[in-house]
Amino acid sequence: MYRMLLIFSASLTLMACSLGGGNLPSDHFYRLTPVQIQPVDSVLFDQIQVRPVNVSGLLHDRAILYSNASSPLELKPYHYHYWADSPAYLLHQALYQGINSSQLSTLVSRSTTQSAPDLVINSRLLHFERRFSSSSSTVIVELEVWLDYADKAVPSWSKVYRVELQQQQQAIYSAIESFSLATQEIVQQLINDLLYKK
Repeated sequence: MYRMLLIFSASLTLMACSLGGGNLPSDHFYRLTPVQIQPVDSVLFDQIQVRPVNVSGLLHDRAILYSNASSPLELKPYHYHYWADSPAYLLHQALYQGINSSQLSTLVSRSTTQSAPDLVINSRLLHFERRFSSSSSTVIVELEVWLDYADKAVPSWSKVYRVELQQQQQAIYSAIESFSLATQEIVQQLINDLLYKK
């Protein structure tokens, strides 16, 4: 009988905590700043298709990942802090926003059903994480891009874009701002390359 009373008392305690008796952490969700690129001088393409960004493993999820400089091969997810969408979607949106705002093309499409684009932009997200050292942290964004031109006289090419931005502040919001800046820089570099290689 005494044992049953103990179990009942413990159950009441757990129920009180679940109903607000304890201060449980709340979840936080983050998005990237919209990418805006200075318009180019003249339109170079009739239609560009920006295909969805390829990812693998943990980058399929909305977890914000980090690692330590002492063990950079081990990735860990933040608890209670998440991306509003998957990194693949965030980067796909950023590429579309950047190409569209640059006015590099008359039409920019995210659909894979559009027919005969002048240029198809394919990509794979390789790194999208924060790395801690003893005194600071660094945001790392790395994107592999390969292009397919409708005009076979124009050679296809590929490139890996990597931007690392260091923050002295440890707050996660500072890291989110750096993720946005790093993504913007990668999109700008891609557009610069498209202008140069066209």
